[in-house]
Amino acid sequence: MESNNRFELENLSFPPEFFRDEVREGFYIATMMKRYWAAQLKVLSHIARICKAHGIRWFADCGSLIGAVRHEGYIPWDDDLDICMLRSDWLRFFEIAAKELPAEYEVLTIKSQKEYAQIIGRIVNSHAIDYGPQHMADFYGCPYTVGIDVFPLDGVYDDPEKEDDRKKRAQAVLKELKLLEEKGLETSGRYRELIIKIEELYSECSSDDSENVALMPFFIPENNHKYPKDLFEHPIKLPFENTYINVPARYEEVLTIEYGDFMHVVKGGGIHEYPVYSAQQETLKKAFGHNPYAYTLNYNELIGSVQRYAKKLVAQGEKSGKKVVALLPCRAMWWGTIEPLWRYYVSRPEEYDVHVLPVFFFDCDFGGNVGEKHDERNLFPEEVKVEPCENFDFAGIHPDIIVTQVPFDGFNTSFTLHEFFYSGNLLNFTDELIYVPCYDVDDPLEEGDKAEAAIKTLIEQQAVINSDRVILATEKLKDMYIGRLLELTGEDTRSYWLQKIATMAEYCGEEHDTESRAPKHYLTDSCDEDWLTLVGDNNRKIMVYYFTISFLMQGQEKAIDKISRSLNIFEEAGDSIIAVIVPQNAILSQLREIDQALWNKLEPVLNTISERKNCVLDNKGIALNNMSKWNAFYGDRGAVAHKCIEMGIPVMIENLEI
Repeated sequence: MESNNRFELENLSFPPEFFRDEVREGFYIATMMKRYWAAQLKVLSHIARICKAHGIRWFADCGSLIGAVRHEGYIPWDDDLDICMLRSDWLRFFEIAAKELPAEYEVLTIKSQKEYAQIIGRIVNSHAIDYGPQHMADFYGCPYTVGIDVFPLDGVYDDPEKEDDRKKRAQAVLKELKLLEEKGLETSGRYRELIIKIEELYSECSSDDSENVALMPFFIPENNHKYPKDLFEHPIKLPFENTYINVPARYEEVLTIEYGDFMHVVKGGGIHEYPVYSAQQETLKKAFGHNPYAYTLNYNELIGSVQRYAKKLVAQGEKSGKKVVALLPCRAMWWGTIEPLWRYYVSRPEEYDVHVLPVFFFDCDFGGNVGEKHDERNLFPEEVKVEPCENFDFAGIHPDIIVTQVPFDGFNTSFTLHEFFYSGNLLNFTDELIYVPCYDVDDPLEEGDKAEAAIKTLIEQQAVINSDRVILATEKLKDMYIGRLLELTGEDTRSYWLQKIATMAEYCGEEHDTESRAPKHYLTDSCDEDWLTLVGDNNRKIMVYYFTISFLMQGQEKAIDKISRSLNIFEEAGDSIIAVIVPQNAILSQLREIDQALWNKLEPVLNTISERKNCVLDNKGIALNNMSKWNAFYGDRGAVAHKCIEMGIPVMIENLEI
């Protein structure tokens, strides 16, 4: 949603919390991925600077365009950044970029690099992994080579016969290229000749002289990714992470051509291994003997954990009387993963003496520097009676059970705990250390998909190794954890992991099955004064009508008429509802500049909204910070509609033709 905490690309800045691991839409995003994202945006900032100085238009493309429109940032399971330019702009950009980009950057095109064989251009921030202090500081702690793909939009012949002829010639070259690839002859002179030839064929029709343009690597073999050129006439800025990026003003039409229903979420897919830096990560791991920016399995710690398990088997004795349980949640937003266990213990007061002791956490960075302390104990649900962790006598009481949530023992470059609360230290103060992951992830859809690759980062962690028991949300996650740990430790350890890892349902019983666990967390918003001033203090249902610049640019006068008719319907609905009309910020900030005539037709409609019964105009986006108060959404496809779907708010998409 709209935020006041965003920076223009040329003034790019990231707060410490940006780099924290998180779960978005059930998908786990690791700290290093956040650093990679930030580094990509740094590269994009230099591209944008050059384009602005020389009047070159650029646009987010492919998954990056979906990300900007649907997520206001990266698609959570995406890890690259794609932009496009009309071929004439593309040629000018790469000519200038070679002179004006920072010295350490590399410009990759067929003509600039003999070894480069991609039809698209690419800008990268270095030619190799660089973990030197200056590079790490410049690129937010990301040592890996980071790049952005720049796709040229080439002209499509207006004459169908000419286009068919070009396609046949290009397809013949592509066929020969494929044969050479099958023979492993990508470094041959002939392969190089053909790559140069295919680029010439793709670009032979000038984008300046055609009504339609296309991404030729898709259009020639698959006959898709073809667009009316006027879709790329006006770039506008949309929010993207904590900055803004350029998209076509008529982005809905572009996305519909590319993807059809671009609001339909498809997790997985892509054309490279996830994460994109995985090969570089393995190279770095081999060079150091371990991953210097994340925990790497320590076999001494594993042996210690197995020995602890063996001693418990020998002891076998059950302690009489109540068991003291110390639950150590961390962030309030993570309470949902540990809540089923808490409910299990507190429902058995004759068996368990339960203490909830939220632990504070600290920001940290890739250099090991510890920053601000965060204490969220006041943010937990009122029904949870929390106690100050610093006052609990762990040594004297020696809880029978300690439950921890945080997987990292100092091996995270954005987030840390006081060393006392590391899993390796907590073992000294309890008979049984239980680890419940704080990150509430969805099950992978299929073996080997991106979600599975992302979750593997969570499996190879100290809390998993050190704890006496690991409790997971689902059977599928349990199987995945065991499978990955067997890859790391060998088949001989199977019985150990089978006894150690359980589902919440197995541990608590079927009545505590996690299928009915607390819903995914959403930050709740307070009923602020601006919201009350906007809608009043009443019991009417809130209908939010949100329309976009893309809808207006596509429909023109028809879109204005649609808005007016929608307002009439709200006005006639009676006193049971109040319609909050929220124009997309891009309409208010950019429409006048790119289409003054259209703005002149829209402005009178906006000016009279507040005179209508049941309607209020929200041109500051106050409603977007109070989404939990909405009863329904009506309007255009995009990030607001997507968020409503995620939150379970009823969504109705407006249709220009109705």
